[in-house]
Amino acid sequence: MEAQVPKQSASLLILNGKSAGNGELRQAVNYYRQEGYPLFVRVTWEHGDAQRYVAEAVERGVATVIAGGGDGTINEVAGKPVPIDIAQVNNDRFFINMATGGFGTRITTETPEKLKSALGGASYFIHGLLRMDTLKADSCEIRRPGFHWQGDALVIGIGNGRLAGGGQALCPGALINDGRLQLRIIASEEWLPTLINSLSNGDDQPQSLSASLSWLQVDAPNEIIFNLDGEPLRGRQFHITVIPAALTCRLPPQCPLLA
Repeated sequence: MEAQVPKQSASLLILNGKSAGNGELRQAVNYYRQEGYPLFVRVTWEHGDAQRYVAEAVERGVATVIAGGGDGTINEVAGKPVPIDIAQVNNDRFFINMATGGFGTRITTETPEKLKSALGGASYFIHGLLRMDTLKADSCEIRRPGFHWQGDALVIGIGNGRLAGGGQALCPGALINDGRLQLRIIASEEWLPTLINSLSNGDDQPQSLSASLSWLQVDAPNEIIFNLDGEPLRGRQFHITVIPAALTCRLPPQCPLLA
């Protein structure tokens, strides 16, 4: 029986028109095609062609887009930068993606690196089950005008982005350019089914609370830890606010984080 050769995913090479006649480049394209790599070539003629070719590649499911040209071609292929929000904590610390607190934060900071490398997001769930003996919710109060919550929180997520450590969609409705933060609280009541679902696939449960806010204040009777994009911050008071359009960032076309 003849061995089956794995099918290679298609790639698109976008060339500046000035480079289309390069003999060595043509040889390189032919070489990769003969090696079994589906490589399509598009040549730019005027401004806007490269951006249109990228959009077509996304629609057709092309895995890799290659820019062949100078700075102008590369900038057009990459797409225009878009303004994104950042979050500020206590007027001196910042995060772009997410701040997390509670037992889930202790798990993400304590999970061994070797376990993370071997199992990915599942490592946090497994390590969490192994550390149930240390399970302790954080007592706190979270408020802003028109919103108030007080109780024992197992997990607190304040998301400008959607994913917490390990790839869990803790704040699945967050957008990075809407001037809002998504707050998600998982209370200590009925904590086991909530923890299992939250750490494994991020599904909402009846005992979780979610809200969209432009700022919030967290007060705790005892010191708690917030993880700001991987950087721990300890304290009893946290004032967290969003700064709209603070940075510009190049993001993929049709990025789900954009409003």
